[in-house]
Amino acid sequence: GLSDAESFTITLLQLLSMPMDSSKAWQPERMNGSRVSLYLDFAGINQMTWGPSPNSTASDVPRIRFSSMPFFTAGLNTDEQYLDAVKKGLDAVKASSLKDSAFIYGSIFSYWEVLSELEPHMSAVVTSFIIGIAIGAVVCLDFDVVSILIACLSCYMLVVTVWGFAVLWAKLNAFFVAGLLVCMGLSIESVAHIVAGFAYARGSVQERLGHALAMALPASLAASCGVIVT
Repeated sequence: GLSDAESFTITLLQLLSMPMDSSKAWQPERMNGSRVSLYLDFAGINQMTWGPSPNSTASDVPRIRFSSMPFFTAGLNTDEQYLDAVKKGLDAVKASSLKDSAFIYGSIFSYWEVLSELEPHMSAVVTSFIIGIAIGAVVCLDFDVVSILIACLSCYMLVVTVWGFAVLWAKLNAFFVAGLLVCMGLSIESVAHIVAGFAYARGSVQERLGHALAMALPASLAASCGVIVT
């Protein structure tokens, strides 16, 4: 059966005790000379950090303050399998009694964990971006509903188009998101001037459109060429 925490700790401390006589280190009949202690590194037990528990006295058994134990995953060949393994690992931690103090760490695991959380966060960023454009357009375009809708939809279409083309050849990652954030800034830079120039111009539709393009298009083309060159 399961032992209580104090009995387990005492037994573990005995296993971790190195015998003063090196000849006893390979003797299986002694607790502190058992060859079992030589295999504790496989579970990372010899890397645990020990310390007194809260409100403890000098005679109390020290407690484990920090521990790490390795585990391995195999047979992961596709993105879906990696994401599924990450989800199952996180669900296992959340379902355990150690959910408030234990976590899974590893370079590959952390990469795929962040990757699995990027898409919903990115959707929230795009939504906040469009809301911000709408608020700014309401202030700058004197509540011109049509111009506000055109500005929001144009920026949204540019971002979604770049996002869609990018995922054809690249996986969603931190660098991808950084580029998409740059795309958001460039989209409002070009769209805002054209929409504002059209909204404030006077005359026929053709004249207003010509005025907006003449004002904003050279600067937008120059900025685009600068981005391509750099």
